[in-house]
Amino acid sequence: MNINLMLQNTVIATFTDADVITGGQQQARESTDTTGSYTNGGAAQPAGDGGGGGGLFSPFMIVIWIGMFAAMYFLLFRPQRKREKQAKEMQESLRVGDNILTSGGIYGKIASIGADAFLVEFGENRGVRVWIRKSDVLGVKSPTTTPPPADKIEDKAEDKKDVK
Repeated sequence: MNINLMLQNTVIATFTDADVITGGQQQARESTDTTGSYTNGGAAQPAGDGGGGGGLFSPFMIVIWIGMFAAMYFLLFRPQRKREKQAKEMQESLRVGDNILTSGGIYGKIASIGADAFLVEFGENRGVRVWIRKSDVLGVKSPTTTPPPADKIEDKAEDKKDVK
């Protein structure tokens, strides 16, 4: 009895009873496919995933996939949601008169609060008022200013003493 190993209606190899009994260790005979060209078949391969002891849906692989998704959740998604929640709470707690820092790096003072935006005053004399989105506020912070250096004033006084 001959057994034909076929792939997409093409005969790859022909096995005899002796090949099947010995587990396919003997060389398969050369055969012709339906187009008339010759192919040389090797040892018989079992159907399925290649006999590697696992596959995409083996229990071990399912545990690995679940572990990867859990790690992604705890390392990526959960901290991001936590930061978003903190930012939203901070933006909801802002009141008129708070000094803020915008996402553009500009300091201002809240003059009015709208549904989804703040009216912010900018500048030294607070003459410029601009509506900005609530999501563009990074935090409550006032600018730190440094006094002008006092060295220049002292140098001028010393120069006057030397001239006399």
